[in-house]
Amino acid sequence: MDKSVVNQFTSYVEQLRNTECSQKEKITCFQHIAECIMSPMLASHINYATHINMATTVLLLFCEDLDPVVRMNAEENLNRIFRALEKTRVSRILMDLYGEIKRNGNQRSLRICLNLFAYYAPQIREKNIKWYAVRLLPCLQTIAQRKETQLCETLCEFVKNFGKYLQMGLTDSESCKLFEAFMANIGVECAVKRRCSAQNCISLIENSRNKSLMAKHGLSKAFEFLLLDQQQHNVVGVLGFLRLLLPLIIYGFGTDCTDDGDDGHSTHTHTHTAGNKGKANSNGTQRRCTGKTT
Repeated sequence: MDKSVVNQFTSYVEQLRNTECSQKEKITCFQHIAECIMSPMLASHINYATHINMATTVLLLFCEDLDPVVRMNAEENLNRIFRALEKTRVSRILMDLYGEIKRNGNQRSLRICLNLFAYYAPQIREKNIKWYAVRLLPCLQTIAQRKETQLCETLCEFVKNFGKYLQMGLTDSESCKLFEAFMANIGVECAVKRRCSAQNCISLIENSRNKSLMAKHGLSKAFEFLLLDQQQHNVVGVLGFLRLLLPLIIYGFGTDCTDDGDDGHSTHTHTHTAGNKGKANSNGTQRRCTGKTT
């Protein structure tokens, strides 16, 4: 293998990390790093996974740059690398993204990682679902406490995919812990965070093993919040959550929430009885009208 490719890649990474570069120099380094990673010669190197990690880390670092042009180019080249690797190295991509999510750094790079991880989540192998689910749980609990509105919205979209593809790897107790972390933000002053937290709770309910049980738990927590605090933002937040939850309970879980005394024929019986009462009332009305006319 041509060692010059490895040396070039390393020099570009070191240049970005250790020297003050102009905008043009940074963009040039980003492009060279992406080209090196996509090179077949570097792909055959024994430490190729390490090089992917180095490229991901340094490009995400510059996704936090103050210069919007630099940020845009760093993200663009990161996406180039991932598109080139997604068919053969998706496990490496997911691992690097998880590491950045765990780091819980600047909101710009964190939002990029959350979006990319959510995009590749459907490709996680079944044997790795529990591994990622359990390790992302404390990360999400921590990120849920952050106040940046754009990050809250990105997290909301991430949780939808987390629920769909990874929540099955959590126990009911672990799912409840994550649910409680989002539920705690239902009554905060920030309207965006309230709305996103409510949607996060709904996403977890929709993808839980026992949907009706978690929905009832959410309902009881909502009433508990109302009893404890009647401040406007708390009331508005709880009502917003109930607006999403109640249709789910009424229509979504109708078959799961039958009463203990319901034998499966009660609806038909009530309808039949109501129909008979209606006919009797109609006949009585006709008789009264006939009598008056006579």
